Amino acid sequence: MSRFSLLFACVLLFLLASCQKSAEWSLQSPCLDQSFDQRLSRTITTIFSPGTGFSPIQKETFYFFDAQNRLDSIAGYYTFSKIIYNPDGAVEKRLNYKTNSPQILSSESQYMYENGKLARIVTTYFGSITWSTTYHYEWHNNGFLRSRWFEGGNDKTVFTRDGCGNVIKEQDFYHVNNEEHRLAIAEFDGTFSPYYLIGLHRIFPEDYSVYNPVMNQIVHWDCGDYDPSPIHHTYEYNAGGLPVKMANAYRMVEFFYE
Repeated sequence: MSRFSLLFACVLLFLLASCQKSAEWSLQSPCLDQSFDQRLSRTITTIFSPGTGFSPIQKETFYFFDAQNRLDSIAGYYTFSKIIYNPDGAVEKRLNYKTNSPQILSSESQYMYENGKLARIVTTYFGSITWSTTYHYEWHNNGFLRSRWFEGGNDKTVFTRDGCGNVIKEQDFYHVNNEEHRLAIAEFDGTFSPYYLIGLHRIFPEDYSVYNPVMNQIVHWDCGDYDPSPIHHTYEYNAGGLPVKMANAYRMVEFFYE
């Protein structure tokens, strides 16, 4: 076992608390028509900087689960996150600790619900000063995320999804005049994302689609220096149909299962 793995094993033992008993949540996608005998336990991400002369950067992330098979904690390169669930099985809190100071709480995210759907995530940051941010969420009747906006910000992000729940279009609109100022699109294959299968979309609702993306593109963006060229992703899969490697021009991700 590497020193990195030993560090996070120690962090895990330090932070694990007794889990609240709650019912398992159901995955939202109507396209999830099969089960898997493996779940994601670790990723190694190598980040490239083409044309800059910088050496690749490698980051390792570990995923741990509780007795109800729910995601319990995430040990990342900089942050260790502990997930707390309410009695109904919904995410209640995310507690974040710095990996080099695992005894110190760096931030706490509180998940707030209305009519059974996530309405707000309020994150409080701790340090020399304490401050908070709030993101608001709106949902379609079918349970898919419709939009998100930052309290105090000047725009809203609207998500267009296909019938399975994959985000095929993401638009940013200014609050003042409802003018679109950023448009991004994506395409997906028909294989399930290991991130979605372990429930990361419950913790980060705007970040994970049901299937694995094969193309992402920023079509236009009026307030940033961006490359409009599409980014294509290629995959290698195991015998069970789960990806073991993803690669594009900027990064490579290796997936490990248990």
